[in-house]
Amino acid sequence: MQRELKTRHWVRPALLVAPEPALHALLQEIFSLVVTSDLQASGVTVHADLQRLPFHAGAFDLLVAVHVLDEVEDDRCALAECWRVLAPGGLLVVPVPIISGSATMELETRRTDGKVRLSGLDYETRIKDAGFRLLKHHMALDSPEACARHQFMIYCYGSEQVAEEFSIFVKD
Repeated sequence: MQRELKTRHWVRPALLVAPEPALHALLQEIFSLVVTSDLQASGVTVHADLQRLPFHAGAFDLLVAVHVLDEVEDDRCALAECWRVLAPGGLLVVPVPIISGSATMELETRRTDGKVRLSGLDYETRIKDAGFRLLKHHMALDSPEACARHQFMIYCYGSEQVAEEFSIFVKD
């Protein structure tokens, strides 16, 4: 992702939802302004729900929300908001844990880890259905070694092996 971000000329700020310090620092090296957002965390630029963002249309060149879409009640609404606030040509990075070999499952109740759905291999389709085009796809499901080589994280939900999908989508 870093290489992709550094090769572009950015005019508008980046939006980082549920900011992680290392990613925030990386984005600050690339963008003149990084707006941070979270529902409750302290130290963010604005408290906001990804399903109802308080920004005007086309405000950002990049939107990053790591492990967020599997925790919002209506991920399709959140993706529509991402589309709205991204400028044409803007990039969307919304990695979620992907359960290998399964379809996305909506859960009846929120789990203790905040998840309302378990994303499957079909999750990319939801993002494309919101109007985004896949720019780069990074996913390692083959082995722990492949995941380590590509710096993906492997999660376990019960007996399921889960890999981190880190794809980059573009708003045309």
